[in-house]
Amino acid sequence: MLRVASSAAIVLLAMNSLAQANPFPYSPASCAGTVLSINGVVTSTPANPADPAARAGCQDAKILGELSYENGDPIADPVLDPPLCLRIDASGSVKASGYSQLTSVEAQDEQGASAVTPFCFPFDPTRGCGVPQPDGSTLPYPATSAGLTGFTSQVALVGSVQGNKYRGTFYTKDTGYITADGFVGQVLLIVGGTNDFAGATGRVAVAGQEVGGFATYTGHVCIQD
Repeated sequence: MLRVASSAAIVLLAMNSLAQANPFPYSPASCAGTVLSINGVVTSTPANPADPAARAGCQDAKILGELSYENGDPIADPVLDPPLCLRIDASGSVKASGYSQLTSVEAQDEQGASAVTPFCFPFDPTRGCGVPQPDGSTLPYPATSAGLTGFTSQVALVGSVQGNKYRGTFYTKDTGYITADGFVGQVLLIVGGTNDFAGATGRVAVAGQEVGGFATYTGHVCIQD
């Protein structure tokens, strides 16, 4: 199966910018505080529904904790139905663990076609879509294509950056693609958090065998002074 190169994660920025409900700043130049470069390794595993800590973590990701509402407007996105939640563990510049809740956020392609998780786009066999036929049937995408499935999610991670210098919970909204065997290309927008991460922004790219292996992440966090 065709793999997504690490640099391909950057291409997903275009998709992330088209996902709805993500009007958050992410340019280092716009940071009014301290910019921290981050990189390391991340893994994902299915959350255990019998674990009370997992249930609490998935709920925190579902509602984005203290950021559920801002000025009376909801920030958290609707979750995928039926729900799908993953445990996330990160090491490297960021040492954290938490949970990712898949969401149903509308995304658009370059031609204006829209879809929600799991999404693909018409006439695009490279991103998991079949090709519509005049009789209404759909040909499957070629076995030689990437066979990618698009998704959106939001994450609540508890941990630290730069050792124990910055600690708390931070929240992200994400857009990405995944292959059938768990290879992910994804972009995360940091949308705030608690304690040292209150008001934090940032952008992180992830690429690799995140499910059933590990992926690498690289990006930056803007800490409000």
